[in-house]
Amino acid sequence: MQNESTDIKIALRLAIEQTNNVADWLDGLTVDIGLLEKVVGAYVLITKEHQHSIINLIEDNRRISAAALVRPQYDAMVRGTWLAFKGNEVIANKIYKDEYKFKGLEKMCKQIDVLLTDDFFSRVHKNNINALHSYTHGGWHMLSRCLDENYIASSFTDSEMIEILNATTMNMLMIVLAYAVRIDDEILMKKAKREIIQK
Repeated sequence: MQNESTDIKIALRLAIEQTNNVADWLDGLTVDIGLLEKVVGAYVLITKEHQHSIINLIEDNRRISAAALVRPQYDAMVRGTWLAFKGNEVIANKIYKDEYKFKGLEKMCKQIDVLLTDDFFSRVHKNNINALHSYTHGGWHMLSRCLDENYIASSFTDSEMIEILNATTMNMLMIVLAYAVRIDDEILMKKAKREIIQK
């Protein structure tokens, strides 16, 4: 049986591979797109860049900062996915001009689920949002991993970091799939679906 140290190395290698795959898929992707597709594409980029940072932070053993980035990455994924399925040029133009107020994440997740005829996004949101808030804003979930009886240090385990890598990689793949649907790119859809199924 492998030890945790080996498991985290494997998880990091897989996350790096999948993140590099996404970068390769998107590199040089040119389509005739409107502002909405560009805004969704920007959310894809934000999600992917956060994924790179989370990986780098875990590799550098800065696990507190890696956990804190999960929420912003999740927000970008939900917003971009919602826009891909529910957005239009009017909304995109307001976002571009910083005149749009997004609905709450919970509402966006419910609207995505209606379109997908599933409750996946709502379930994930409900089960994780409190911890995500806490990790980003220094709440109990984060503090409990910084305090020990005798010292102050990060106590995030390799298993918790593997969970984070799996979740953030899935966030990245989900928004790439939503983007592929938005721009009607069958090849990109197939690539994203294949990676999601392998998760």
